[in-house]
Amino acid sequence: MKKYFVIAIALIFAFCGTAFAGAPESNTEVNGYIQFNAASCDFSYSRSIWGWGNDYAIAGGTGSAGGSVENFASAADYRVLEFVGWQQFGRWTIPVFDWVTYPGLAKEDAFGFAFDKTCASTFAWDFGTTSIAGAFVKTTGFAIDGGTAFGIGGNYEWSMSSTYLTGQIGQENYAAEVGYHGSGVEAGNMSGVQFQAFNMDFDFGPWFASSGSFIMGEASTGGMSTVKIDPYGNTRSIEACTFNFAQVNVPAQMVFSNVYGQGFVNGVIYNGSSFGGGNAGFTYNGSNNGFGNAYLNAVVTNYGSSSSVLVKAGSFATVTGSGAGPVN
Repeated sequence: MKKYFVIAIALIFAFCGTAFAGAPESNTEVNGYIQFNAASCDFSYSRSIWGWGNDYAIAGGTGSAGGSVENFASAADYRVLEFVGWQQFGRWTIPVFDWVTYPGLAKEDAFGFAFDKTCASTFAWDFGTTSIAGAFVKTTGFAIDGGTAFGIGGNYEWSMSSTYLTGQIGQENYAAEVGYHGSGVEAGNMSGVQFQAFNMDFDFGPWFASSGSFIMGEASTGGMSTVKIDPYGNTRSIEACTFNFAQVNVPAQMVFSNVYGQGFVNGVIYNGSSFGGGNAGFTYNGSNNGFGNAYLNAVVTNYGSSSSVLVKAGSFATVTGSGAGPVN
């Protein structure tokens, strides 16, 4: 009977020792922080080398992407009542238990990656009495980060991740045909995009914390202008057309974006004592997407004793979104 009683007492101590395991004696802390970034820029310029050389196009931009991860993990030493051997008491052999202290575990991991690239292309051509100029620029960005913090029996673990993506791009183009006995026609436009995007994630817990944030963005702007003149014969004419667009698509928790653009056409054509001409233009400013165009066409026909003049001119501009806010 005594033998069973001693064993029962030993088992009770073993059970209680396991139940109270984790009583802190000392504390271990781990702090980790990483920062990463990527940046790129590009620029392109073209100018016509034929004719008057009035035609040119410019496109360029800069962008950057990056982020940071910060982790904190804490752990406490913990004690466990463990079997350490056998003890002889007279004719009885009983198990012996004692408190064993184990060091706590605290660890953190973090990762991050960022990529940004801006590409610009331009062209400007002069084909005798016709000129064309255009430009296009695009920036793309990618950023991702994450972190984990793990601790046993200590204070709260926490992890914070943040990423950002920014860009500023623009284009300008111009085409002209001038110098034909006072006649001439020209067209041009410009557009641009600005944006700042930011994502953040935060987590905390008594044992484990994990955070991660991600951004993938894109922005592009482009435009083209064309002009044409026919300065000879009984029927003389000018034509001009210009257009551009700007757009942003950057999904993020916090973002500022702005698109803007403007353009113009004007010209005049003479035929004897008669002339025709006009002008048109557009402008827009918003947050997400913008588009605008303008055109002009003038024809003067000389019948000897009389002349007829036909002029058409017009413009259009539109924009989607205004102010700051999430862009989808």
